[in-house]
Amino acid sequence: MTAFMSHTPSSGSAESGSSGPAGSVIDAPRALSVRECWSTLRGTPVGRLVFTEQAMPAIRLVNFSVVDGQVVIWSRPGGKNRTLRNQVVAFQADQVDSETGVVNSVVVVGGTEIVSDRDESLARIEPIRRPWQHGWLDHVIKVRVQYLTGRKLVLPEHLSTGWVGSSAADLAPAPPAELNLRECWTRLRTASLGRVVFIEDAMPAVRMAAFTAEHDEDGRGDHLVLRSPHDDPIGVRRDEIVAFEIDDVDASARRGWSVVALGRVESVDQVIRIRIVQLSGRRVPAGRPAPGRW
Repeated sequence: MTAFMSHTPSSGSAESGSSGPAGSVIDAPRALSVRECWSTLRGTPVGRLVFTEQAMPAIRLVNFSVVDGQVVIWSRPGGKNRTLRNQVVAFQADQVDSETGVVNSVVVVGGTEIVSDRDESLARIEPIRRPWQHGWLDHVIKVRVQYLTGRKLVLPEHLSTGWVGSSAADLAPAPPAELNLRECWTRLRTASLGRVVFIEDAMPAVRMAAFTAEHDEDGRGDHLVLRSPHDDPIGVRRDEIVAFEIDDVDASARRGWSVVALGRVESVDQVIRIRIVQLSGRRVPAGRPAPGRW
């Protein structure tokens, strides 16, 4: 049986804070209703699949659809399918109003099922939600919605979401699939809002967070710095390995990019300080595949 659980933030709390002690805090969120959560999921074709891989947190930018109350993602056989089979995962999607700074952020937690009813599922969705990847994708990852939570946030004017803007549309027509380290770092330095992935109550969790990226200048390593509000803390622990993701997507052009940092939490006092141990990025495929092949 599907159980819907709506998380209500504490009064006066914030989803995340600024990247330093003196910075501004994101305005207090309010909980979205179940109807608002579903409306947000159905209103955006791109989200982030959160799972564990080799005991490490992982997050993957994907396009998706909602079919029969389940999140549906297309995939090739093998590879990630073996990792994701019968695993409890999280899935995050958001809608952003770049003029008002209002963000609806929704998180789904549930078990996965790998099936091969691609043709049936594909026939029931609109074109913009069909798989962006080239090649034949004949497997479907379904996420059963067991827990559904959502928050409405209002961002301070100075915050850059990292996925709203023209950078995704400005990509070259056929760039390399992987971003090099310099490209990854440049994107981290210019964004100020992303998503931190961690384990909470033995389940994958993902939270939006304001941050700054600090480049190594004194041999202490590269870091991400987040503020966790006292009355609505981000539930990471010292020495925990976490993932942090930013992205920028132009859904109409069917392309964009995603950067993921893997790191160890060094402190969780006034700020959350994460030392980066691995940094990678990739571009979302652009253009449509050959007719009849998705």
